Amino acid sequence: MQSRQDGQPTRALDARPFLDRAVAILDRHALGAPGVYARFTRDAPDGSPRDRGPNPYGAAAAANLLWTLDRFPEHASERRDWVSILQDWQDPDTGA
Repeated sequence: MQSRQDGQPTRALDARPFLDRAVAILDRHALGAPGVYARFTRDAPDGSPRDRGPNPYGAAAAANLLWTLDRFPEHASERRDWVSILQDWQDPDTGA
């Protein structure tokens, strides 16, 4: 165990519950096929409806989080599926 400058021991932070919650949130947004994610899973706080279907922001956020959590697909075919999904939302002329 490490200690602070004043000699008192520091406690390690167990991030596993946070990481497990992040994965659970990703799972709730997944819409089946690899790389297909919703941005929203419920209505807005004011009760107005939100689009719960496939969304480029949902897919991009999921890709970033899965990569950060070291859970992005390892197999080349699954990675190709992800790239294809993300490219489907891009403008072929500008990439935007």
